[in-house]
Amino acid sequence: MMEIAFKDKHYKKTRFGTKNEQELSDFKKQNITQDLTELKTIALENLQIQNQILSSKQKEIQIPNKNGLTQIITQKQLNAFTIILAFIEKYGSIDFLQLMTYTIDEKTLYTLIELLNQGKIKKLQILMTETASFRIPKIYKLLKENFSERKNCNLVFYWVHSKINLIQCGNEKYVLDGSGNYSQNAQVEHYNIFNSKQMFDFHFDMANNFFMGGKLRKNHEIYKNF
Repeated sequence: MMEIAFKDKHYKKTRFGTKNEQELSDFKKQNITQDLTELKTIALENLQIQNQILSSKQKEIQIPNKNGLTQIITQKQLNAFTIILAFIEKYGSIDFLQLMTYTIDEKTLYTLIELLNQGKIKKLQILMTETASFRIPKIYKLLKENFSERKNCNLVFYWVHSKINLIQCGNEKYVLDGSGNYSQNAQVEHYNIFNSKQMFDFHFDMANNFFMGGKLRKNHEIYKNF
């Protein structure tokens, strides 16, 4: 173990210059303890974590408070769209919704159209894998027909397997990530819901600058309407 000895010359011209070794030791101990206590308090105040297991007997999703996190494990057929609907139930509507997914089913698409028509979703942005064009051609066709020219919708096809979903309701900004897609074959999945403006803004800028900033691949399609 390396021993480090503080000598007078090391802090002669600092704020510790008038303190002897014992005073310096007490001073450092007192302030370090105070600093650690303040940091611990700040951490607790700014990160509230709650865990939730969703089974057939428990359907209500716990939406986190400011700077909070809800970690969810599902034990039933519950996909990511169920969580989106929980925000509409809580706030009445969603001002901005971004869905980033590898797959989405027909039922979810028609529900999205209905929610847009009802004003339950004000603006919608879908970032979908480009493989949809040959892997799920019917869904690919429905996406382009219903969202590519709609004035309050953005649609992008890119080589993506990430699942970063953004939800803004008034001043509240949420990031939803996890293993689940928007299809009916979900069973045991995990999700994280963050109530964080900082995380939301980071991913929002990423989507605008990268996915919608310009064509990057041969099959990269961008339909930006707002």
